[in-house]
Amino acid sequence: MTTLKRVTVIHGFFLLFALALIVRAAKVQVADGNQWVARAKRQHYVAAAQSAPRGEILDASGNTLVESQELTRVAVALPEIRDTAFVVRALRKAKVDADALHAAISRRRRWIELPGLYSASDVASLSGLSGIHLTPVLQRVNAKSVGIQRIVGALDTRGNPVTGLELALDTVLRGDSGRVRLARDKNGRPLDTPDGWTDDAKGGSTVTLTINNALQDIAERQLAIAVDDLHAMGGDIVMMNPHTGEILALASRRVGTSSLANTAVTEPFEPGSTLKPFVAARLLETGRAKPGDVVSTHNGQLELDGRVITDTHKAAQLSLADVIRFSSNIGIVEFGQRLTPAQKYEMFRDLGFGMPLGVPLPAESPGTCASRNRGPGKHRRQF
Repeated sequence: MTTLKRVTVIHGFFLLFALALIVRAAKVQVADGNQWVARAKRQHYVAAAQSAPRGEILDASGNTLVESQELTRVAVALPEIRDTAFVVRALRKAKVDADALHAAISRRRRWIELPGLYSASDVASLSGLSGIHLTPVLQRVNAKSVGIQRIVGALDTRGNPVTGLELALDTVLRGDSGRVRLARDKNGRPLDTPDGWTDDAKGGSTVTLTINNALQDIAERQLAIAVDDLHAMGGDIVMMNPHTGEILALASRRVGTSSLANTAVTEPFEPGSTLKPFVAARLLETGRAKPGDVVSTHNGQLELDGRVITDTHKAAQLSLADVIRFSSNIGIVEFGQRLTPAQKYEMFRDLGFGMPLGVPLPAESPGTCASRNRGPGKHRRQF
């Protein structure tokens, strides 16, 4: 009887244990099934960003200055390779740097990203090899012209814009990134899977510039010749359409520096004699002078406020028309005395001097426009 009771108790214990397992399994698979499925997917699948190709940048004639090109990054998973020598030969045949693989093997690394980016056609022979992982990467390809590179700017290693139009027009060029779900192995590396999903990326918009690539090339070459011939520290050339104000070429050069800054935009400059027609136009508009009005030009030399002003074309007197014709410094100063400092400032301010033009390039200098006379020897104005 005692033995029978013990067997009954043991059988009852196993029966209860089996029932508990069934109940637990039912709860996990039925009641909590969706929760565990979602948890498993989070562990085995990863949502990765799918980069959107940036929009192209074209010149005024439709020539491509900058475009996005899909290249391929090559990585090697050593535990998946059975014949290392065969893989090395395949890499060399595809012109991939296999020396980096040897160096990584000596350091016993399991996952190796080989340096460099390659076109899809160059590494197509590697796609079927075990242990070789090919990842598409969008690379920005710029025009070879240094002047064009100054204008369009550049991206950093992560694809973020840092200078030029790439930065100023980033919201237009960058597009919308997509999302793709991939399975991943025990080490967290992504693997292609038919159960994945893809939210396609949308490419950026194309931007057409007013820059003419042929004129840009001419401006750069002539600027380089002029700087060398004159032994200058540098120079800038801006070519514009006088009827529309469109910038057709924008060349900058500074000796002894590799900076890609557009100094024609980032540095203020002295307008020089180009200001004289504006002063004359203001005098004519307000009735303070006529083209035939004559002022003394002091035979080409005048001392004013401790500063000596000279003329190349020396004359005792000149009319307003001749002041513009011969670009007389003394003449325009004498005529300019008919305007008060406040009127001169308002004239230059209303014409836009001392204010940014709104050119879509970073770091544009607004220049300076003095609102009052800054004293003897200090009335230089930069714009």
